[in-house]
Amino acid sequence: MLPFVCLAAIAEFVLLNNVYTDAPYDSIARVIEHAPPGLQATLAGVSWILALFSLVGFAATVVAVKGVMEGRKVPLSQALDPAFTRMGGLFALGALAFALWTLAALLAVTVIGALFVLFVMLRLSLALHAFILDGTSALESCRRAWRLAQGHMLHVLGLFIALIPAGLVAIFCALVAAVIVTIPFAPSNPGREGTLAIGAIGVSVAGVVLVPFVALVAAATTILYTELKGREDAGTPPRN
Repeated sequence: MLPFVCLAAIAEFVLLNNVYTDAPYDSIARVIEHAPPGLQATLAGVSWILALFSLVGFAATVVAVKGVMEGRKVPLSQALDPAFTRMGGLFALGALAFALWTLAALLAVTVIGALFVLFVMLRLSLALHAFILDGTSALESCRRAWRLAQGHMLHVLGLFIALIPAGLVAIFCALVAAVIVTIPFAPSNPGREGTLAIGAIGVSVAGVVLVPFVALVAAATTILYTELKGREDAGTPPRN
């Protein structure tokens, strides 16, 4: 995942500094709001590519964790293989996650809507694990994740609640690290090129700091998936 974060930061720098030289550059909000359609489309494409390869990295971590749980070491090429060879299905799951997040944002104004979307997201949260570890299709992976979570919603919810403090700490550390690293490169008036370069460095540093948290999420959810699947295979009744 990390190389693609750095590449995305470099791509944004090149686009805003060398291609769309008249576009605003001092904040993401202004770039999104006032950028020409071509730049907006390009940045959206870069974001989708970054998201897709982030899923590849996450999936590879899932495969590696599963290997450790089974007492075997998984080479990097072998860990990456399931995601790269099934990129279409991975893209479909990523699109579904994006749609759910978008729906959550739209329905967040109502308590019932927000709770409904949260319920659906939790029920489908292990779909990627089924897709990568069991080789099922994207649709069947969603069905399996939905079935595994049935009767275990408190277990699934508890895991993600437990990860929230670690996530907040990781985001805080990423922001602090980005500021500390970029301060020496931030003159009082850096100009367009300097501002964009500092921003790219900050994004790359933040990406480095966030990698352990992403690995933690992958490990915790893989353990949960393995446990729930083992219970289903053994015919153990749900706890809740």
